[in-house]
Amino acid sequence: IETTEEYRPIYMQSQANTEPIPKSILVVSKIQGYINCEDCEKRHCVYSEKSLTHEEQEDHQQALELYSYSCDTPIFPDDHYLKEVVFVRI
Repeated sequence: IETTEEYRPIYMQSQANTEPIPKSILVVSKIQGYINCEDCEKRHCVYSEKSLTHEEQEDHQQALELYSYSCDTPIFPDDHYLKEVVFVRI
């Protein structure tokens, strides 16, 4: 029996951690900044549909200081309001 990609544990874990990003946001003009993975140090683009307000920018910066980011985790915890506003393509 051959195992397909979708049943591999690592693939399943990465899909569970993937943030749903509308494809229309993944364009250069929607990049709000960059974030580095703490594990591999790879640089990722941070996207948002709209320009962030001053308050959102401050909250985003505070979240970056509070939470460590790695390639296989979401940028924000599930209960953070910016989780639906700011995205990182994994």
